[in-house]
Amino acid sequence: RNLPDDSMAWFQLDGEAIQIECYRQGSNTLQLMTEHNIVIGKPAASTTEITQPCDAGDCFKATKTKNKFINDEDILMDNHMYEQLQKVFVEHMKNATPSKKMSSAHVKMAINGLQRVHLAIKSAVSPQMIKESFTRTGIYDYRKCSYNPSQILAQCKNEIRIEEETQILSVIPNLAAILGDKGELVDKDLC
Repeated sequence: RNLPDDSMAWFQLDGEAIQIECYRQGSNTLQLMTEHNIVIGKPAASTTEITQPCDAGDCFKATKTKNKFINDEDILMDNHMYEQLQKVFVEHMKNATPSKKMSSAHVKMAINGLQRVHLAIKSAVSPQMIKESFTRTGIYDYRKCSYNPSQILAQCKNEIRIEEETQILSVIPNLAAILGDKGELVDKDLC
């Protein structure tokens, strides 16, 4: 779905080098994202349980629970998906180095695993659950282009005194500017 021209979208990465490097390698992806008001960011280390919607909400938990009850018979019915995934693995094998090649048994297990996860997500996750998960992190409703840091702080396991919360909220604009400029926060930024 298209957002209004003046809206911004947040594309969150975990910060792994492999996730970030593809945007730096002679690609015009960064330029296109900037032109379309897509902001790339990453959370601070060890904060995914409160900053990433699928971790903070019930999306992952519901999917994992549902996956426990999916049997082989449940996934064997989707021949079309099996054939499509098989094509992906055939292409992978054509280009894979010998150390990355998979046996036919491993390919079959991978395809069955992907089908299980697909069925679990499809069965367990609803649009309302996704909205609630984003709300818990304070980054929904994204159409309002705002976030609510108090909602994020409410997810912390340790109680935060009002003085601490005030201090945290007062430094967020500066930290956000550093994050936007450098793409990450390091220890010296937090002093």
